[in-house]
Amino acid sequence: MNKFKEKTALRISLIIFTLIGIIFSVYLVVSEIYNPGFCPKIFNIPACYLVIASFILVLISLFINRTPVRLIIFYLGALSGLGIAIWFSIGQITGARECPDLFNIPLCFGSGVLFVIIIVSGSIEIKKQLLNRE
Repeated sequence: MNKFKEKTALRISLIIFTLIGIIFSVYLVVSEIYNPGFCPKIFNIPACYLVIASFILVLISLFINRTPVRLIIFYLGALSGLGIAIWFSIGQITGARECPDLFNIPLCFGSGVLFVIIIVSGSIEIKKQLLNRE
């Protein structure tokens, strides 16, 4: 596979994983709007709002070509989303907090997995992009 196809495949997979996260987050946000209290809160803000903002930041970063700006926006979104997912996953496991679930799977676990995949894939893509510049 040539470098262009490899870069494009990695970028497309990042966009797909991010869109999956946004779709599940939209489900949570809509559920929160129609059923206040559906999402647990962080500083009195429903966590689903913060998670969708994190996924949107990642998506925006994927369309920015300026590397330093892209890095800041990408990692701001991905790491804040991962932090929220870890916080609520630990709470879910310990019984201190409860995450909304879908098909009996807590969505904080799903968000955590998606953010790990996004961070690893994005880091690989960024590393390859930086190596190709040299």
